[in-house]
Amino acid sequence: MHELLALLTFALSLFGVQLGGTSYSHHMRDGATVLHSEAWADAGQARFECVESSSGRCHYRLLPPDCAASACQRHPLREFDVAEGNTRALVGLPEFTLDVSPFAPR
Repeated sequence: MHELLALLTFALSLFGVQLGGTSYSHHMRDGATVLHSEAWADAGQARFECVESSSGRCHYRLLPPDCAASACQRHPLREFDVAEGNTRALVGLPEFTLDVSPFAPR
């Protein structure tokens, strides 16, 4: 039953329906650099939407929740990008802190 509820919640999230969880919203407009990203996470699943980016892609890094040191910045839990106007959904995620940028990390 628990798995069915998780599957239903995930399916609804693909259509923009959110039931609880954590929402992330990133907006940046600094001259020529633009970033608008929306994300939602709950119970090991997450959806990432790249609304607008000056590079044409939003670059996501999922970091451990207690990440404050540069060492964990170099070793993220997951790293991926999403094209502007697209959404990516992931399941089976541990807890994370979200870092998003219009440019790929160095």
